[in-house]
Amino acid sequence: MEFDQVSDAGNAGQSSGDLHDFNAIAQWRGKHQADKPAFVFLMDGEKESHALTYGELHRIACSVAAWIQEHELVGERVLLLYPPGIDFVIGLLGCLYAGAIAVPAYPPHPRRSDSRLEAIFEDCQPKAAFCIQKDIENLSLQLADQNLVILATDTLSPSTGTWESRAVGHDSIAYLQYTSGSTGNPKGVMVTQGNLLHECEYLANLSGHDENMVLVSWQPFFHDMGLVGSVVFPMFVGAICYVMAPAAFLRKPIRWLQALSRYRGTSATGPNFAFELCVTQTTAEQREGLDLSSWKVAWNGAEPIRADTLDRFCEVYEPY
Repeated sequence: MEFDQVSDAGNAGQSSGDLHDFNAIAQWRGKHQADKPAFVFLMDGEKESHALTYGELHRIACSVAAWIQEHELVGERVLLLYPPGIDFVIGLLGCLYAGAIAVPAYPPHPRRSDSRLEAIFEDCQPKAAFCIQKDIENLSLQLADQNLVILATDTLSPSTGTWESRAVGHDSIAYLQYTSGSTGNPKGVMVTQGNLLHECEYLANLSGHDENMVLVSWQPFFHDMGLVGSVVFPMFVGAICYVMAPAAFLRKPIRWLQALSRYRGTSATGPNFAFELCVTQTTAEQREGLDLSSWKVAWNGAEPIRADTLDRFCEVYEPY
């Protein structure tokens, strides 16, 4: 897929400039597809509670980038400690814009230690952490010994600070992706701008998705499948992504399929167990009224794929 020119129905034929990195693609969308919806968060997997257009996302990310540069954190590691929601996207994009290295993680439990997060601290030695305002007091207390600058990114306005755009190369580190740590200490992988472009181009060519994709996701953003498939890739193609918390799906798996039906979703991604839950933890009554005819691409991965799961999923949902 070539990105020397990107257009939409309202800007047909308008050049995007030299889109040699993911930053340039995101910035182009923020300026030329400013009014297009980018991310919508579904509270409890059902009610729309927070939405961003590409223009809003770009402007707030610029404010985060300005804060990073003002605090001399360019090239430093920044922990992203967000609860499920689309504030994570703002923090990630702000780091990419400014040239800081994002480290996706998950907020520590307020009443117990987090060995995975402690191992990440020891390994990458972050200098800052991003969160939302309601969590900053607890995080400041829990991380008091870590000598971190902590920012609640939802306290910044879109006009805060002056951001200086930076040129990045394919070898520039975009973020650190840590393993789960379930079989040992979490291991960090340096993901570069070149890696991001390669992954997104591969997914676009494989799926045929473009800006008309409608993605519905419950994947955690600090895992690779959710981060690339539900955050980076939708921005790459200029599509919309409806997001719900993982817990909302796990408590009631039919919510995922109901959102696909309601928003005319064309794409959804999940590990094998997600498709299994949609078979074993939903009822015929819950499935009544579903219309999944818009669903074109389903991605299954991140764990062993069982053919019998997919066979049963197709058998149960073929009528819909």
